[in-house]
Amino acid sequence: MQLYLGLGCRRGCPVDALSALLTRTLLAHDLPPGAVMGLASIDLKRDEPGLHELARRLDVPLVFFSAAQLAAFEQRLSHRSAVAYQHSGCYGVAESAALAL
Repeated sequence: MQLYLGLGCRRGCPVDALSALLTRTLLAHDLPPGAVMGLASIDLKRDEPGLHELARRLDVPLVFFSAAQLAAFEQRLSHRSAVAYQHSGCYGVAESAALAL
């Protein structure tokens, strides 16, 4: 099994918060942590230390996509967030980034 994760976060989100969320999510779905093959987010988060540190801890690549690249996945989203759109220019950073990756 290979998992590719999309992440969105607030500015300055600490790696420990991201890591805890990831751990809880994997446990809740009975997924092995070793199955995580890559992380992705929107390019607006390119300078977020927490995302970079999480990728380093997991030893996986971290890829960033532009809002325009993520918009291509809008029709496949399970939920469209107007708030996310206001902040990022796309309706779902995490889900779109996972699909793009």
